[in-house]
Amino acid sequence: MPPEVPSAPRIRDGVRAALPLAPAPFLFGLSFGVLADAAGIGLAAATVMSATTFAGSAQFAVATIFEDGGTVLAAILAAVFLNARYIAIGVSVASIVPGGQPARFFRAQLIVDESWALSGRSGRFEWPILAGAGLLLDVLWIGSTALGSVAGGALEDPDSLGFDAAFA
Repeated sequence: MPPEVPSAPRIRDGVRAALPLAPAPFLFGLSFGVLADAAGIGLAAATVMSATTFAGSAQFAVATIFEDGGTVLAAILAAVFLNARYIAIGVSVASIVPGGQPARFFRAQLIVDESWALSGRSGRFEWPILAGAGLLLDVLWIGSTALGSVAGGALEDPDSLGFDAAFA
């Protein structure tokens, strides 16, 4: 029997659980947006990348590869290898993600390291906690990427502010 779609109060529990983590994705997303702009990725592409990839390490790698003149193939391979951990993470929570295949595909976007870890605090994975935490982190990541990309365009030298080393 497939899991049920969780109630709003339980999803709010996930949002509340993730609130102490909120500054990190906001600041990293902001930093990624600035670096993406410096690498010539642009506002729309950086924002779409954050909405579809939602994986900081992979996105920073892609921006760095492009900034250094690397190929699209090198960027894709780096992102795939850096995100390989999501195979195991996805398998570990697959049974709790509700809905049919299309819904599960889109809901899987909410599975990131932090939402996965928070959802398993009780000793078993809980979809409402994962969903709430993932929603908060996703909104912060996408929004701050866009903000960073816009701000990056206004900066003459983002590296002078330390954005080139912020993620490392």
